[in-house]
Amino acid sequence: TSLGDAKPLAGKKISLVVTYIFSGNLGGKNVTEEPIVPNNMYMPKKDIAGADQVLATTTTGSDGSFMFSFINAEKTLGLLKGDYAFSTSGEFGYKVNGKLFKVFRIRIEDKYYCSPDVNIKIDPWKGVDLGKLISYVKSYTLKIKITSTTAKFWDMAQGQGSPLPGVAATILRKNVIVSVPKDEGEKNSQGEVLATHESGKDGFVTFHHLVRHDPNNKSDRYYIKCTPDKMKGDFVFKEKEESYYPLFNNELSGFPFNSASTYNPPPVQGGFNIPITYGEDIIWNHQLDIKTYLDSIALYPAAPRIAGKVEVAEKVDAKAMSDIKVVMINKYKNPTEPTKLFTTVKTNENGRYEFNNLPVETGEFKVGMVTSVIGPTRTLITKPNGFKSGILPAKPPYPPLKWGQQLLNQDFSISPDGLLKGYVEDENGNPVEADIEVEGYTKTTTKLQFTYKKSATTTYKKLPAKAKGQQYVIGNPGKPDSKNAVNMVIPTGTRQFFSMKAPSGDRKLTITPTDNAFDKKDTLLVIKKEEIKSKEIKFVVLRSQKRIRFQVAEQPPGSKGRLHIIGSSSSKVIAGAIVKLDIPGETITQTSDKDGIVTFIFDNSAANFDFIITPPADADYETGYYTLTGVKNTTQIVTYGNAYLKNAATITGRVTTGQDSKPLNDAKVYIEIGNGKKIETTTGTDGKYILKGVPASPVEKIVWAGKAGAIPNILSQNKSITLGIKNELDFNLVNDNELLIETIFGFDADVQSKVKQSDGTWLVSGSLINLPANENFSLQDNKQSLPFQNLKIKKSGASKNGISIGVPADNILSTDLANIKLLLHHSFGVLQQPVKGDQLQVKVENNKGKLMGIMAIQKSSFKFTQNYVTFNDDPDKAMLVTDSPGSYNTDISSIEIGTVTKKKFGLANLQSKALDFTLLGFNAEVDAAKSWIQDKDINLATIIHVNNLPGMSPSSIALQAGNLIIHPEKLEPLKGNQPIKFNLEKWQFIGNNWQLSQNSSSINIATGTIKTGTIDVPLSDIELRPNQLDIGDYEVNNLTLGGLIPVQVTAVNPIFGYNKSIGSDQKAHYELRLIGDNSMPAVIIKSLPGMKPNDEMKFQKFSLVSNGEQFINPGNQTNNLTFYNIMKVKPLSFMSGPDYVNMTCGIDLEIPQLQETSGVIQFT
Repeated sequence: TSLGDAKPLAGKKISLVVTYIFSGNLGGKNVTEEPIVPNNMYMPKKDIAGADQVLATTTTGSDGSFMFSFINAEKTLGLLKGDYAFSTSGEFGYKVNGKLFKVFRIRIEDKYYCSPDVNIKIDPWKGVDLGKLISYVKSYTLKIKITSTTAKFWDMAQGQGSPLPGVAATILRKNVIVSVPKDEGEKNSQGEVLATHESGKDGFVTFHHLVRHDPNNKSDRYYIKCTPDKMKGDFVFKEKEESYYPLFNNELSGFPFNSASTYNPPPVQGGFNIPITYGEDIIWNHQLDIKTYLDSIALYPAAPRIAGKVEVAEKVDAKAMSDIKVVMINKYKNPTEPTKLFTTVKTNENGRYEFNNLPVETGEFKVGMVTSVIGPTRTLITKPNGFKSGILPAKPPYPPLKWGQQLLNQDFSISPDGLLKGYVEDENGNPVEADIEVEGYTKTTTKLQFTYKKSATTTYKKLPAKAKGQQYVIGNPGKPDSKNAVNMVIPTGTRQFFSMKAPSGDRKLTITPTDNAFDKKDTLLVIKKEEIKSKEIKFVVLRSQKRIRFQVAEQPPGSKGRLHIIGSSSSKVIAGAIVKLDIPGETITQTSDKDGIVTFIFDNSAANFDFIITPPADADYETGYYTLTGVKNTTQIVTYGNAYLKNAATITGRVTTGQDSKPLNDAKVYIEIGNGKKIETTTGTDGKYILKGVPASPVEKIVWAGKAGAIPNILSQNKSITLGIKNELDFNLVNDNELLIETIFGFDADVQSKVKQSDGTWLVSGSLINLPANENFSLQDNKQSLPFQNLKIKKSGASKNGISIGVPADNILSTDLANIKLLLHHSFGVLQQPVKGDQLQVKVENNKGKLMGIMAIQKSSFKFTQNYVTFNDDPDKAMLVTDSPGSYNTDISSIEIGTVTKKKFGLANLQSKALDFTLLGFNAEVDAAKSWIQDKDINLATIIHVNNLPGMSPSSIALQAGNLIIHPEKLEPLKGNQPIKFNLEKWQFIGNNWQLSQNSSSINIATGTIKTGTIDVPLSDIELRPNQLDIGDYEVNNLTLGGLIPVQVTAVNPIFGYNKSIGSDQKAHYELRLIGDNSMPAVIIKSLPGMKPNDEMKFQKFSLVSNGEQFINPGNQTNNLTFYNIMKVKPLSFMSGPDYVNMTCGIDLEIPQLQETSGVIQFT
């Protein structure tokens, strides 16, 4: 621990003492600033009078602070004699010469702590601030050697008294000693455990920062505990705990006590019975020597065991193969009970199996000699349904396992026994890239493949070769000439094809298109074994879209809405109706068929939709409006309730003006239907009109007639009519010679009523009409008007044709509309609403009107699935438009009078704050200052957050992804050169050159690297999903086992994934797995010490794990190696640690009547 980590020494008694300090030759030893104790044998007591005298005592505070208050009358502090000398004569004479000082010092009155080497000189009646002082804990280091027992009975692979590497040892303190620091050892939590370490290749384990013990308190001791680890190591033993404390008096002198004490030895007759001193009196910091003490602990072996895993060889993150039987066949040397010949276990939820407490067959017992293990030999077999069988070892059997022998990682890496081939397309026959997974066991991704037809062969005639390559021209296909022509097959199409190993039998296949617009598909099928020839299977996936069907019908009498589904109504169906899907920027129409049915299949991000139904020209129905809410994406057409059209009437008549009833041309005759919309028609030159589509119910109607913009104004007029068989209504309009309203705030106006007030003003009601489009905004419905009521109009003081011109008395007009639908830059639909209240307002600036309000971009503007990008949960609104990039001002003018310049608008979320959204499953946010909407582009300066990837650190990374361009019909791909960096436990991942496209559910990274800490692994074809990292290919070079043994890679299909049970902790980690294919090895090892020059040690699997571990497994590879020209070696398992690799193996010395045995070879 560095001094910077020193903690306050709280609640300790301390003393201010008089101390003599000497520098020079002290009895033949050169010392520097050595404190002189009162009973010092080299100086007369008169020269050090008052040594160790206590002047004051106190107790440190909670922060370690202290203060002494005392009367200081000492005037001789500092250098007493610069030439101090003293000597004695005789056989044991000595000399003392040097400098003698007198100072004050702080002494810690606690056995567990040293006192600071600080010399204090204080003038009489003065004070001093000593600042921060350091007190060392009286500590030591303990090094323990862990060995196997020396007892002769046990026949162990490691041998008697051998050092045991890889054994976890724990040091504990069971009794609380108040003065001992709470962080003694390497303790970082509550409880008895101070530290746990693993023994190295020589069996040693070292504990640091231990605290010396009080010789007068026998409960002040540590305990060493060795616990068998069933997930790590090659030696399993019986748990053992020993006290670290002297057992006998003669051991006291070699023990780390914190102070001196004595004991009386056994009396010796005629001798001197003098107490013996042990321990050390350590007072000052400089006297502390942190020593290393040695001890040992011998462990007794337990019964042998074998453990491993049944797993799918080709998929790291495959579903665990749980509840699978593993059978052990036991062959004993001597006759035994039949029940002992077979042992069966089942794998647990992680696919792991264990054979514990295996019986040991021993030979003849002889006193004082090792009792040999002679059996049984063992073979392990498993055969999961749909997979090839597994046998361990590859060359059966295992030799007899000795006491304490633990074979771990005896994994069955097995392959499916079936083969599945096919291709994926959509309902229109277009190829679709997809992930194919069989019940979580195997997975692959389709690949683009060219297709050919029989007629695709074309003959090309050779021309003379030019500088670059052979030249061809199309020849005569009917008469090929081998000398001057060549037949070439030309692709006629493409498909997304796959071929994969898969477990045979009845299986569920899951097809997940990489394009989020498609729905995942589950299907059941029978997969045949790979030796049985099977046909390619076509799989059709459906796009998840809005799929809507409804029937257009005549509304029955008394019906108030959509009450029936198709086929259940007796209503008259309406064929030939034109049904328009009312979404901005696109016209989608269908005509109802003979059954009145229309079907719409389309992509859109909204959930609510309006339809406008225009009845057949020869039918008397009103125009219908049909609304669906909460429409979800689906792969099947959803039938909704009927869309009813009401019977309509026709009103005819004539509009005239003046007392002479002169026909009024181009007058409007209309019925208001609300929200600024009308059923209207226009008069001809004869003043006549025909108003069709008038709702027949209710029969009472108010009909308006008027002509806007005439000078003088023509007063609009309304009349009531009760609809009947024949509906005629004439209007005679009169001129307004009292007041002329040319425009209102510059807008054309249809004035319906004008009521004069007592103050000389008028209250006018009507509509602003002919609303002009501009460079930024236009109406979605060109006939949309802005109705208003009781606008105060005053005389302007000007006149025309002798008629006073009227203008608004106020600068604000409140309309009767709560919202209006517009197009921004003729591309994106927006919904404008008032900032406050429920009435849109027209405001005036320089006598020109502007329609003001908050604008939200409609989700229906996006003609793609919301699975690509999701902004919020609102069914209609995606985001707000702001007046400029980086601004959060959302009160914007849309329809206005005057010249308008096209501008770039900013964006915000629906709460007028920074926009965030989900992009293909990734959380993302926007840099508002760099984001905008203009023309057909929404440009979002995007920051993508990767925060759901298991095992990643930091837990979230922000990726500056650049500009996401959103068009109404698609997303542009995101591309980035910024490296993607994060850690996967002890690994570092770095990805370069990435892209995110709308038809992919992942960030596709071209190249990358995993830095394991020992090697750098180049990667390619990487897919980063929100919660998953997939690596298509990687290349492993310079690989070593345990950092010592070079490993040659032969695997051609490396795999990667998040293994939920791997490593010595059997927890979830990332795994880079090299696996042999078709009985070929994944890696080989050559030239180990003792191996023949041309021998190869072959392994089915080699795994690098993100926690820093690595595992190598012979698996299905047979090895028959000769070591040192005298013994045959069969590798069974490996264990590695710092600077060593242990190989547990079968050893056959090829001596007649001497069977194969087990042993451990260590490489360092």
